[in-house]
Amino acid sequence: TVGSGSVVMHVGDLDATASRTGTIWSATVEITVHDADHRPLNGATVVGRWSVTGLNSNTCTTGDLGGDGTCVMLFPSLKKGVRSVRLTVVSVTLDGRTYNQTLNHDVDGGSNGTTITIRRP
Repeated sequence: TVGSGSVVMHVGDLDATASRTGTIWSATVEITVHDADHRPLNGATVVGRWSVTGLNSNTCTTGDLGGDGTCVMLFPSLKKGVRSVRLTVVSVTLDGRTYNQTLNHDVDGGSNGTTITIRRP
């Protein structure tokens, strides 16, 4: 019998990096999705919302780039005048699983597991 806890998933880590080229910079966020026992889950579709508008990726699927339970969202070509951006995880979906946002956390304390701020380098 599968208990209700075994179908629950949540964000277990948000890691951000920023890089600069000339007068523009880029923000990258790696998102890790866990099951209730903190094991990484592949195949989860993550939707995020950036705090500023522009050309960016706001959807990714864990495991697609070879990472175990991870996926990446990118906001390239931010103008020098933008001091920081935030990425907020809006939803996580995977057949047979339920996303519980209240369980989100960040193993290294760089965020609250739901929203992360990336500062211009």
